[in-house]
Amino acid sequence: MLTRRGYAAITSVLFFTLSSSFTLSYPFVITALLLLVLLSINFALFRLAANAFDKLELTRKVSADSVLVGDGFSYDLMLTNKDSRSLGPMMINDSLPENLDLLAGGSTIGVVKPWTDASLRYSVEAVEMGDAEFGEVEVRMFDRLGLLWTKRIFNLKSLVRVYPTLRHVVRRNRRGKRLFYKSMGRVVWRRRFLSEFAGMREYFPGDDHRLIAWKAMAKSPTATPMTKELEEEVDADVVIIIANRKTMADGEKGSRMLDKAVEAALALAREVSRAGHKASIAFYQKGVAKIVSGSAFRLSQQMYNMGFHSNDDLEALLRSVMRMRGKPGLAIFLVDSPYPAEIEPAPLVRLMLTKFALRVLLLDTSKFFDDSQGPAKEGFWALNTLREREHIHQGKVADRLLASSIPVRMCGSDDLADVAVETFLESKRVIRR
Repeated sequence: MLTRRGYAAITSVLFFTLSSSFTLSYPFVITALLLLVLLSINFALFRLAANAFDKLELTRKVSADSVLVGDGFSYDLMLTNKDSRSLGPMMINDSLPENLDLLAGGSTIGVVKPWTDASLRYSVEAVEMGDAEFGEVEVRMFDRLGLLWTKRIFNLKSLVRVYPTLRHVVRRNRRGKRLFYKSMGRVVWRRRFLSEFAGMREYFPGDDHRLIAWKAMAKSPTATPMTKELEEEVDADVVIIIANRKTMADGEKGSRMLDKAVEAALALAREVSRAGHKASIAFYQKGVAKIVSGSAFRLSQQMYNMGFHSNDDLEALLRSVMRMRGKPGLAIFLVDSPYPAEIEPAPLVRLMLTKFALRVLLLDTSKFFDDSQGPAKEGFWALNTLREREHIHQGKVADRLLASSIPVRMCGSDDLADVAVETFLESKRVIRR
């Protein structure tokens, strides 16, 4: 095939040849014939090189098969000339997966001598969780004059798993602080591994004799045996529900609502594990409600490629949480509601009537717009209008949930993980005996 330079060169030579033939000027005619001969020789040599180009081998070597978001890694494209003729120059086009950013790397290779190798090294950074699937590589070879080119497509499948970052969250509440929610009714959260005084009652046979209140009995006029009543902590399950609908794809690259929600869920799971409780995460996986549990790193391996649910239905996801077996615990619901979508309170109220106390963390969609545009850029004022509309809508959604006695907090892209951990620390509960 001809390049633009080749098309211009051949057109110019043909025009010059025709002009020379009409003028019958021997110097011009001889020059035109020499140019035609040179082009013919170049074409013949390129045909031979194209045959050798068909024997070219290309391999990709990736330095890592799994990384965390924000980590960098490299990979090499190795070209091997399996013929006795030189090849080149060549241009390599290896399209990167969407969740990777190119940091450094070239796209051209000079002449590859017979039976030798040449390579290109690329440095990339993982910016979004998910499978980074490398696919086809296009290699174009040109002649030495840059007039002709041919190409080959190499199908090189490579996969790098990009796991979400396991970030650390700074606790905002003071150590040892106890907070109570009156709306919890039968359950109260408190510090773990400590039994605390809850009151006095009359001693009954079978009670732990170590809890007998001897001083209180001595002060009693009737010397009635009394025992101390303590609140004993038991393991309370915490389930984190991620409404991974299509609307959670909003946001800048690497800072989508889904990325922030997963990051917050993992930070919360780590905090729950540190407190000695069991954390589970519920989400949609290929259209089916799925609940996973384990360490924070194990959770990240199971969630990194969750994808987006095809519709806005949350009933199946909440029903799967209601069917969970275990002790009463806390459910933290990470959900968005962009204009004009609504969140129906009824399914959440039904969840609250089961063994779980519910906390809703509503992602403020007005804080997930692209702020890279300035006042001088086109569309800035439109973005401000959309942001204001989203902010008003989010307030109405939160008011509707609060009207149904559903605790809700608004969160942005910067504070979602912190608010999630803080919500857990403020909502620690135990079951009264």
